[in-house]
Amino acid sequence: MGLVRQYLKGRKYAFTFSADRRSVSVKGAFEENVEKPSRMVVRVGNTQHYLRTRAGTSGVTKFDGVFRIGFGVKILRFVAISRDGQKTEETVAFVLLSNSKSAITKQSSFVRKPIILPTRMQPKPDLKFPQVAAPEVSIIIPVFNQLNYTIKCLESIWKQTDLSRCEVIIGDDNSEEANTNVLRGIEGLKVFINTTEAGFINNCNQAAAQAKGKFLFFLNNDTEVTDDWLEPLLEVFQKKPDAGVVGSKLVFPDGSLQEAGGILWKDGSAWNYGRDSNPIDPAFNYFREADYCSGAAMLIPRALFEALNGFDTHYCPAYCEDADLAFRVRQAGKKVYYQPLSEVVHYEGVSNGRDVAGTGLKQYQVRNQQLFLERWKDELTKNHFENGQHVLRASERSGGRRVILILDHYIPEWDRDAGSRTMFEYIKLCLEEGAVVKFFADDHNVQREPYAGILQQMGVELVGFPLDGWLAKHGADLDAVWISRPTVATAHIDDIKAFTNCRVLFYGHDLHFKRLEMEMEPSMKAEAAKYRELETSVWKDVDVIYYPAKEECELVSELEPTKIVRPFPIYMFEENPQEPARPSRAETSGILFVAGFAHRPNRDALIWFLEEIYPHARAQVPEIHLRVCGSFMPMDLKDRLSEDDSIEFFENLSNEDLHEQYLHARVAAAPLRVGAGVKGKVLDAMFKRCPLVTTTVGAQGLAGIEDIAAVFDDPKQQAAALVKFYTDPNAWEQYVAQSRQFILDRFSREHARSLVRSDFLDYTNANHP
Repeated sequence: MGLVRQYLKGRKYAFTFSADRRSVSVKGAFEENVEKPSRMVVRVGNTQHYLRTRAGTSGVTKFDGVFRIGFGVKILRFVAISRDGQKTEETVAFVLLSNSKSAITKQSSFVRKPIILPTRMQPKPDLKFPQVAAPEVSIIIPVFNQLNYTIKCLESIWKQTDLSRCEVIIGDDNSEEANTNVLRGIEGLKVFINTTEAGFINNCNQAAAQAKGKFLFFLNNDTEVTDDWLEPLLEVFQKKPDAGVVGSKLVFPDGSLQEAGGILWKDGSAWNYGRDSNPIDPAFNYFREADYCSGAAMLIPRALFEALNGFDTHYCPAYCEDADLAFRVRQAGKKVYYQPLSEVVHYEGVSNGRDVAGTGLKQYQVRNQQLFLERWKDELTKNHFENGQHVLRASERSGGRRVILILDHYIPEWDRDAGSRTMFEYIKLCLEEGAVVKFFADDHNVQREPYAGILQQMGVELVGFPLDGWLAKHGADLDAVWISRPTVATAHIDDIKAFTNCRVLFYGHDLHFKRLEMEMEPSMKAEAAKYRELETSVWKDVDVIYYPAKEECELVSELEPTKIVRPFPIYMFEENPQEPARPSRAETSGILFVAGFAHRPNRDALIWFLEEIYPHARAQVPEIHLRVCGSFMPMDLKDRLSEDDSIEFFENLSNEDLHEQYLHARVAAAPLRVGAGVKGKVLDAMFKRCPLVTTTVGAQGLAGIEDIAAVFDDPKQQAAALVKFYTDPNAWEQYVAQSRQFILDRFSREHARSLVRSDFLDYTNANHP
């Protein structure tokens, strides 16, 4: 069986889950008017997958997640967990997955759909709108005849919108009486009719004057809203206090892209960015600033619209009023944002045509472009580009900011492996420091969810493939390229050197050849030699080299003495004043083992722990139990864990849930036998004040750690150390008192920030146009 989709509904929740090959995706929401559980969990055997929860703007709590399972018949138990940890409801589903087809990771090809124009001149009998006393949003639809399009627009709103928070207003600019009578007959629809034709701008302003909503959403009548169109727009105002206008992605009815925000050039001309392109191209699907967004689908706070006196009648009867409003919004200290998660179908030109040389309203577009240029010439000259130049920067208003391209093997899955977490934190730091970030995934998968979508909503463009084509178009606008991992570097360094003239930074994660030399299998020696040649060749082609451990940096400097080599803080920590007190020792239990099992040393560590360390600890303290938290665990290891009732396995925990595991564990184990560099799991355990037992490999790069944590390579000594932390209150309390400060002294967020500023942002040779 290939793709499986199923809709399930319980008393407290409703959700859809889909499964394809070995991945399961869940998306749903808790029902309204019920006590909200604290989390949703999916249980497959003795493995638990925690779903991400978030509050929607209407008060509904949503949940979603993606996780991997094995082939065959699987029983999935969807469980709502209350705040006190009790199960409140469970739904069971059965799934059969087979290895029938490889997952498709490449961007889908784009095929235009046939256009079906709306023809009905009467609404569906059940079309009606509720009366909302204090609406959050007023949807304003300016209308002049074209009843068939207006009905289609209204029906899309009725179908795709939470109407309990909206009022719908028709501003009818003296349409034919028969059309007006149909609209007046729709229950709950507010229809305001101009007795004489006022023109588009005056019609919009007069309808807005009747609105009660906190926000105004201007929507052309020749549009259709799509699923979940409104909430992403409103969420922008929650996360961005500087938001003044937010616009939707506009698509043509044939499925092609009409506009992903607008660009205004120095000469006053404009682009509908991305017009006629593939709407799922990642270039058009990340949240960002825009010069303007079309008034065909645009959200603005009513107070701001009124403070600016609405659309400027200087441009009557129509055209350029939305661009002018965007400039006045910025003049008022706010910004204009493009939100691709809100998609609206726009037929375009239905009321006014498309011929600027004709006799209709469209003729005013040329006149008003000149009026717009005269009004905003100084601003356009100072802050905008020549027509068609520096499109990358123009499309997101990044003229004076640093633009950084980051390359890694795949989109960071920050809650699944330490390397991803490092990359994600540095992406966030770059954004905090005002940089523009582009990310290229070497596996070509720009749809790895939920991670891709989260990055895109942070404002990160996921660069499509092939990379050389993108670099040929935009390489001149880059200020820095940061490459992660030697295999990624060797695949793309030639193209980077050919198409850019900027600083190239390289982060190796660890010295692969040194780690492989430590492997006990003879076959690893040849692989170590291969990696030594690969890594040393990369160093010659980059400007700055980073490794986590001081010892690694010293070795690289010996081998490549002319290069800048710096220790790289792989994690960044800071105190949280709102953090609750750590649970007492009496409130903790169990041994915690955290790892990403796609990494071979972690698999080796768990097997060694199960065979030679855990049995010794259990023999001394029979009530000890083990909790394994991780990702990408092979099925043979899962089966092995399931055979022991004292072991629980938790897969793909969120950062919040993993934090809870650390807080409630009595002791953490990191028994690594091979590896290189500083280990994220070691830093995490110490920062979270969970007593740690590790090896000399696990302690690499952390001078002085043995004064706080237990560092032993002998399995019996490790077991004894686990037992001591487990049973000796004094040893446990002494560790808890010291471990966090040890990490803060070495891995503060400000330390990482200073590196980003000096190496990524503040150096000379910037490619600012």
